[in-house]
Amino acid sequence: SREELVKAIFNAALKMRLNNEKMLLVGQWVDAYSQIPEKKLGKIKKEVKMESIATTISEHYINIGIQKGIQEGIQKGIQKGIQEGIQKGIQKGKLEGKIEGKLEGKIEGTASVVSRLIAKKFQVDPGESLIFLKSLSPEDIIELADIVLDCDSWDNIKAWILKKAK
Repeated sequence: SREELVKAIFNAALKMRLNNEKMLLVGQWVDAYSQIPEKKLGKIKKEVKMESIATTISEHYINIGIQKGIQEGIQKGIQKGIQEGIQKGIQKGKLEGKIEGKLEGKIEGTASVVSRLIAKKFQVDPGESLIFLKSLSPEDIIELADIVLDCDSWDNIKAWILKKAK
């Protein structure tokens, strides 16, 4: 029957993995010469999974345009996403750097003050005591300031620092 012949033509075209332009020509040839009603032809195309093949050249080029538009949209979306991600990363990095810088400044300032306090009380080089203080947390340095006032030797201070630094 004509219907079986059309199915065989469509199946053969699909097996050959023709590009869209050639599949369009196969579809147009079948439409022109098969003399099968359009409704029945649509059913056959669906059965052999050819319903997505364009039925006119205009439709074919519209489909190509849609695919190109989708690809361009995806590319632009990716590029915009990357740019926005980089900008947000830079802003977040600046903020984190600013916070970290302030914290380091506080730690260094506190350590410097406590180092001078140790140097004055125990006649120790401030650089030497500062080396020890760098191993402590900010809270420990503040606690040490109170201990320095009550302590009677640099050796006791070093022992306390070494114990805290562990």
